[in-house]
Amino acid sequence: MSFFINNQATTGSADPVEQVLIGFNDNANFNISNNVLSSSSLFTVIQIIANDVASCKLNCDTPNIGNNFSKRRLLFPVVSNMLLYGNSFVENLGSGNFRLVPNDHIEIEYDDVTNQVRYKYNNHEQKPRYIPNEKLLHFFEFTKNGVFGLSRVQALKGTLKAEKELNNLLGGYLTSGIHGTTVIKSVNSDLSKEAREKVRKSFDEATTGDKALNSIVVGPDLDVSSLDLNTDVLKVIDKVNEVVIRRIASTFGLPIEKLGLENVHSNALQSDKTSNSYLRGTLQHIFDCITSELTEKLGNKNFSFDTSALTSVDPKEMLEQAANAYNNGLITLDEARQMINLDPVGNTYFKE
Repeated sequence: MSFFINNQATTGSADPVEQVLIGFNDNANFNISNNVLSSSSLFTVIQIIANDVASCKLNCDTPNIGNNFSKRRLLFPVVSNMLLYGNSFVENLGSGNFRLVPNDHIEIEYDDVTNQVRYKYNNHEQKPRYIPNEKLLHFFEFTKNGVFGLSRVQALKGTLKAEKELNNLLGGYLTSGIHGTTVIKSVNSDLSKEAREKVRKSFDEATTGDKALNSIVVGPDLDVSSLDLNTDVLKVIDKVNEVVIRRIASTFGLPIEKLGLENVHSNALQSDKTSNSYLRGTLQHIFDCITSELTEKLGNKNFSFDTSALTSVDPKEMLEQAANAYNNGLITLDEARQMINLDPVGNTYFKE
C-alpha cells in the first residue's frame, strides 16, 4: 500500500504566484500564501467568473440544501478557489448546512494501489482529524488522476512573469518622474568614478519619485540638461498588457469583451454567439463540476443551476426585440407585450 500525501500548508517564504504554479501533483507539496492574487488581470478574470456563477441559484429537490449552498459567501469562494488553486473543499454539516474549508486545512492522502482517498483536516490549532469522504465535498475541474485538481494558472507561468516584468517597467518609468534622463556635465574638472556616482545619486534623490518637480541647485562647474522622455515605452507597455489580458482570459474561457477589450472580428451576431459559448461552455462546465460532486456525495436530488440571471436582457434591448419581432410578423401583439412585461390586450393576430 502506497499513500501519497498532498500537503497544502501555507508558508510565506516562497513567491505566491510561483506557489500556485507548482500545482497539485502526486507526492508534491503545494504551498499557498494569502497574497497569491498578485496579478490584477488574473484577479479580475476569476472575480468575474466566480461572480457569474454565484449569481445563479442552485435548484434541487431539497430547497434547504439549494438555498444554503447558493449563498454568495459560500458559492463565490467555492468557485474562486477551484479556479485559482484547482481544488475547493466544503464540509457537509448535515441538515442542509455547509462550511467552506480553507485549502491549507486539508491534506489529501491517496493510495495508488487501492485508489483510496482520505481527507485529513488540520487547522494547525487542534488535533488533526479525518473527515469522512461522504462528508467532504471536493470540487475540481481538471485532473490527471481523478484525485487532485489542476489549476489553469499552471498554463500561465510565462504570461504572469511577463505581467510582473511589465509592472516593474511601468513602475520604474513613473518613478523616474516626468523629466526623462538627466545629463550632468562637469565643466571645469574631470570627476572620478566615485565622484560621478555621488553626483548621480544626489540628483536622483532630488529629482525622482515624490521629489520629481522639486527645485535643484548646482554649482558653477556643473551643466545640467535632460533628454526627452521616451513615451514610446508606454505604447509597448499598453500593447504587451493587452496580450497578457487576452491570454489570461483565453485560458479561463472568458470573453475578452468582459474585460473591456474589443474583439476585432466581432459584430452583434458574433457577440451573441460568444456570450452563448461562455454560458454553455465555460460556466456550464463549472456548473457540471459542482452538481456532479453534490450528486455523488448527497444523492440524486436533481441538482441544476438557474441561469436566468445571466441571460436577462437590458429593457431597452428587449423592447427593440419585441417591436422587431412583431413588426416582422413573427409574434402576436400580446406575445410582444408579454416580452416587455405588459398585460395582454386580447389581440391574438399577427401583424400583417
